Parts: sequence; structure tokens; C-alpha cells
Amino acid sequence: MRQRLLAPDLVFCSPARRTKMTWEAVRQGLASIPRIEYRDEIYEADGSVLLELLRHNGRPDSREILMIGHNPGLTELALFLVNRQSHANQPSDVALATRFPTAGFVMLGLGHQDWQALTPQSARILDFVNPKNLV
Repeated sequence: MRQRLLAPDLVFCSPARRTKMTWEAVRQGLASIPRIEYRDEIYEADGSVLLELLRHNGRPDSREILMIGHNPGLTELALFLVNRQSHANQPSDVALATRFPTAGFVMLGLGHQDWQALTPQSARILDFVNPKNLV
């Protein structure tokens, strides 16, 4: 995670055992430990629920938020936010369109910090990691 310059200041994590395990693994790769909130609504949430979580709970002082949750909700959220026109035929776009896998990671850039203003196609893909491609 350090190699990808991931430096969240806030983490929303599902309280499920596997997501907690994922958080513990990710936490080991961070230079500093952000504030973490275990949120029941992430478990089995669709993309619209996750979007509302970001809109209503993203803090103005949070530049980066990491969300650790479940599919298909995370894929739905990413597909809603990503400006697919700017990523047409990119490997990351294909991966998102077919659902990213368990332990997949997508980093989105929003260009602003106003979490309440999240709108369709307001983000661009900065990084995409398919865990089977990690060595």
C-alpha cells in the first residue's frame, strides 16, 4: 500500500470478519493509522447505500477515504462514480464492468473534497489492483 501512496485519513469498514482481516492486513502497509469506523450498513449494501454513507459521513477534513466492504455493492458504487468515457477500453474499466474480484482494489480520484457533492461519473480511476496479478 505504501508503494501506491495510499494514505487514508478515514476508513469505513464492514464489521464482517473477513473485512476486519482485510483491514488488519492493509493497516500493516500504512505509514500512519487513520480513524476507522466499523459501519453495519456496509454489510450487504448496494451501491446507493454506500454512496449515501460517503455523502453523509465523509468529513470535510478527510482527503482520502478507504472503504472496505463487499460486492456487488462496491462494484456498483465504483461504476456509478467512474467517468467511463475517460477510461474506455482501459483494463481497469473492463475489470470494473465485470466486477472486481475479492480483495480487488480500486483507487478513485474525485478532484474535490466535498463528499456531499458526489455525483455520477465525477471520479476517475487512479489505480486498479487485481490480487491475482500481485506477485
